[in-house]
Amino acid sequence: LDDYPNPRADVLREFVAECLAQLAKDDDDNQKENGGTTTEIITTTTRAECRKETAQLLHLHSDNWEFWKLFLANDDSPGMKESESMINEILEKVQEEQYPLRGPHLARIEREKLLCLKKKLTSTATDKSTTTTVSSLVAQMAAYG
Repeated sequence: LDDYPNPRADVLREFVAECLAQLAKDDDDNQKENGGTTTEIITTTTRAECRKETAQLLHLHSDNWEFWKLFLANDDSPGMKESESMINEILEKVQEEQYPLRGPHLARIEREKLLCLKKKLTSTATDKSTTTTVSSLVAQMAAYG
């Protein structure tokens, strides 16, 4: 019985992660309205705490798409490297399970989409980088089976 996670702890952890994500979002909105970066440190810290809580949930519930979306939405690391690391870590962990999980594979595709959107917003995307991303997405979908 000790090997199973406490469902109450998971629910609490999910609630904390969602609250931290909302705080970060609210802080982002305040910065846009006020045109300042006075609370940027708070946002960064809040997002990091949210990722930490969500990462613990993902280690226990690796196929939960809501947890993956929460983790990806709060990854403000350069190039979303933390998400890439988490996805690879989970895929290695579950590699030998009988049935493949959809969550990490979908998260990889969603991560690529988010990176594409970020590039588009900063206007650094080229036709070549878009083609490379699409090729990467197709390869990842094929790898899942």
